[in-house]
Amino acid sequence: MMIFLCFLLCSAGLAMQALCEPKMLRFAKLQQSNPSSIFRIGRYACLLLALFMSFWFQPVTAIFLWAGAFSLSVLAVSLGWAVLARYREVSR
Repeated sequence: MMIFLCFLLCSAGLAMQALCEPKMLRFAKLQQSNPSSIFRIGRYACLLLALFMSFWFQPVTAIFLWAGAFSLSVLAVSLGWAVLARYREVSR
């Protein structure tokens, strides 16, 4: 349960990070705009919240839990971003 919650928080943080990067927006062929302050703060807040929650519930294995959730989130967000880019490319 805890790894799933950390996975969701890390995925949200990484997705917000991708939305703040102009290069990632060009890759997915999305409209480039100035990211709001919620995205700029949220990308760090989600990752730190996941880290603090893992320390709160399981201090002995917190780093391993967070690193595992972060690694799975990286895979999920990158695959999702690639699928989004491919979908937008085909739909044109």
